Formats: sequence, C-alpha cells, structure tokens
Amino acid sequence: MSPRAKFLFDEDFGAPKAPPAPAEPALPLAEHRAALRQAEEVAFLRGVAEGRRQSEADEAARLAASMQRLALHFGEAAGRFVEIAARTEQQAAALAFALARKLAGALLDKHPLAPVEALARSVFAHLRATPHAVVRVNAGLVEAVKPRLDAIAREAGFAGTIVVLGEPDIAIGDARVEWADGGAVREAAALEAVLDDAVRRHLDPTSSREEQSR
Repeated sequence: MSPRAKFLFDEDFGAPKAPPAPAEPALPLAEHRAALRQAEEVAFLRGVAEGRRQSEADEAARLAASMQRLALHFGEAAGRFVEIAARTEQQAAALAFALARKLAGALLDKHPLAPVEALARSVFAHLRATPHAVVRVNAGLVEAVKPRLDAIAREAGFAGTIVVLGEPDIAIGDARVEWADGGAVREAAALEAVLDDAVRRHLDPTSSREEQSR
C-alpha cells in the first residue's frame, strides 16, 4: 500500500476569526423611488435644454442663411434699380431735348425775327464807334427785319449805317453781322450740333471717357 497523504492546511484554526464585514444599509424603497424620479427629471430637463439649444442653433443658422439670401436679392434689386434709373434719366433727357427742339421750331415759325434781333442786341452795344455794319439774313426776311434792326441800333447807341443783305443759303432765324474788324454769327445748325453732342455725352458717359482717353 502506498503511504497515506498528509493534508496540509494553511488556515490556522487556533487563531481568532475576523469579524464579518458590516452589511451596507439598504435604501428604503420610497427614497429609492424618489431618487430615481429626481434622476429622471434631471435627465429630462437636460434633454429639453439640449434640444432647445440645438433648436436655437438651427434657427440661427436658418436666419443667417435667409439674411444672406435677402442681401443677395437686395444687391441684385439695387443693381436693377440703378439700371432702370439710368435708362429713365436717359429717356427723360432725350425727351426733354426733343421737346425743346420742337418748341424752338414752333417759336421760330411764329417769331422768325426773334433770333436775329437777339444777335443784333448782343452786338450793336459794342459797335458804337463803328461806322457801318452788314447784317446778312434769309432773303425772305430782309424787308421785315430792316426796321427792327434800325430800332435796336438806336436803343443800343449805335449811330453807324446798317446794311441788310438777303442770302438764300441762310436759314430762317440765322444771321451774320459783319463789321470792319470782326463779325458774329447765329447759326441754329451749329448750336443744335453742340446740344446734340452734349446730350449724347450725357446719355452715354462711356463715349466721353473713351474720347478723353484718346
């Protein structure tokens, strides 16, 4: 027979036993339920606050995007308004010039001597020491304009001789005054060309800038 195995024990049965660990006090059921409800309420309120913050952030983002779109639309609208205003101004200027031209034509038809008289008044006051002056007008206005020029000369203090000549190539309302060392001209076509150029420059500012750059 094999020898008996000896049992070895690490525990010392003679040593005093350690006291058992105290049991954790149990939480009353009512308090447990109250704590659970409080935790749930805190979690709910935290979720509500987080949801509100997220909603406000989303709303702010949507508002910013809307404002950006509005700014773009306003910018486009402002550009259109500027173009419309420029076109309206151009049309108004062109219409005003057309009306002025038509009115001037109607006044000339009614008072054909008025431009000639205006030229004479502006000239005769400076010709007091001149012995004579020649006034060239449309051939059909010679007889009508001669007495008017004599009266204007007397009012201006011009004592020289006035010779009125009719020219077939001078338009009604135009006139040329000539004296020994000078002359003055009233030519509607030239005035109209100047006005046409001024209106063209106003209606198309780019053309004037291009001409200045040349």
